[in-house]
Amino acid sequence: MIEVTATLFPYEDRSSPKVLGKIHIINDGTGNQETGNYIVKFFSTMWNLTTKKEVETFDKEVYIKDYPRLEYPIWELVKRCLYSKK
Repeated sequence: MIEVTATLFPYEDRSSPKVLGKIHIINDGTGNQETGNYIVKFFSTMWNLTTKKEVETFDKEVYIKDYPRLEYPIWELVKRCLYSKK
């Protein structure tokens, strides 16, 4: 699994990071050496005003099929994941 995390560092202070969201990119095992098929899960982190704690919520799941994994860097896969969330 690949995890991509969006983290906010308020005022560039790296001592108090806030996770805004995550993407889990999971190889489903049905591809081959050249192409991969991925289940992609999106999560958001919200602040619960009642409990005063961060809560991770599931947003959406999409599928990336026949991704040419040897032709592109990881950022192309991340881009495709983001575009497929629409």
